[in-house]
Amino acid sequence: MSPYGLFLLLEGKRVLVVGGGPVAAAKARELHAHGAHVVVVAPDVVADLEAVAAELHRRPFVPQDVEGAYLVIAAAPPPVNREVRHVADQRAVFVVAVDDVASCTAYGAARLERGGLTIAISSSGTAPALVALLRRALEAVIPDDVERWREVAENARSSWKAAGIPIEERRPILLRALDALYDKTEASSSC
Repeated sequence: MSPYGLFLLLEGKRVLVVGGGPVAAAKARELHAHGAHVVVVAPDVVADLEAVAAELHRRPFVPQDVEGAYLVIAAAPPPVNREVRHVADQRAVFVVAVDDVASCTAYGAARLERGGLTIAISSSGTAPALVALLRRALEAVIPDDVERWREVAENARSSWKAAGIPIEERRPILLRALDALYDKTEASSSC
């Protein structure tokens, strides 16, 4: 069964990172950049983790670490990741286990963020190199001025919603307007 895609708002949320290596540090940096309160648990940690961890516990994982976590990133050896998954399952907390699909209850995604637009791609953890390649391909085709497109869509949607125009009527109009904007961008970039 394929996973359901969704974006999480992490501002101020407690996110547990189990593991202290470079991969854990990369995940912690991303979480920190998205406003998460990053809690790191690992016996040994790379220096990068110290800079982004709101809390740093230099010790092995214990089940109580999951208490109050909104999300868990397991970036430890597989036996530890399995234990983290087991504990998190009991507390209904999602686990993203790095390079350990069997221990995941959620998957990370490669993201392209441009302006107020975020595009995410996932292979459910099975082909991260392919996902990275596809993200780079999208970077090449998504126009730099896509923020302007997003603003046009947002303003039109707000106006039409306020006017009470039903979604089934406003959607085709908006798609035509965005198509015209795309055609105009394509024409100016080919000159």
